[in-house]
Amino acid sequence: MKKIFFPLLLGLVFFSCRKDDVTPNYAKLYGIEDYNEAKDELKIYANYGVYTDGVARIAIEKEPNKSTSIGELFAKYRSVPDAERTDGGQYSIGGYKLNFVPDGFYLLEGNTLNNSYDLATELSDDFGKEVDFSLTRDGSKIFDESIYIPLPIEISEFSNTGLIDLTNYYGLSRNGFEINWNIDPNNSNGILVVLTWSGTKLNTPLDELGNTDYYYKAAWLQDTGSGIMPSSFFEDVPKDAVFIIEFIRANIVLIEGTDDRSYKIYGISQDTKQCALID
Repeated sequence: MKKIFFPLLLGLVFFSCRKDDVTPNYAKLYGIEDYNEAKDELKIYANYGVYTDGVARIAIEKEPNKSTSIGELFAKYRSVPDAERTDGGQYSIGGYKLNFVPDGFYLLEGNTLNNSYDLATELSDDFGKEVDFSLTRDGSKIFDESIYIPLPIEISEFSNTGLIDLTNYYGLSRNGFEINWNIDPNNSNGILVVLTWSGTKLNTPLDELGNTDYYYKAAWLQDTGSGIMPSSFFEDVPKDAVFIIEFIRANIVLIEGTDDRSYKIYGISQDTKQCALID
């Protein structure tokens, strides 16, 4: 289903620069193929669809329809676009360090698991504040940037008719779909609401599952703590369709390192609901 910038240069200190004033290498995101259009509609969340040579991410994601969350620290680097992942150096996110391992991934120092329930509890202390992201390679800083990570989003209420019998889908009406969430007064990026439908309906035979293209609909909302989605949000989704709705709050920043390579650093949280349309 990713954010002008000024160089930080003090004496012999390295610098990195942010890149919002440059049209980046953008991939199709939520059905939107043009980056400028995505920026207009999705604001900073358009940066999620930008290809960069390196990525560093801190995330907390609620399991669908549950109160439990999984925390994750993630990093990657490619020396050449579309090439195999390689060792780009040591990433640091807050107080956590991630090192490259031979299978192409980055692991927390000490080979600790990068995603877990326990990590969600630990990482929650880094949300709602400035967090430092950096990359060090061969003893030299490639970038060092501090960005605000919004509070983890939690949906407190959303209009539904309860779980449909013998399913794990909340029944939704396309009319008057209201949502309420915990506000972050320091978040100027708003939130993103994303509907993903695989073409499946409540009565779809098992042998027909997965035979259609995915449909996406995304809408940006101010982080006011409440909102009503218009019926047009569901205009291409038929009655009995089953889908997920993701509620996302993030800060996604594009930067350039001293190696002239592009990087994406961000903090993101997500609350997901599995739903079915009743009308």
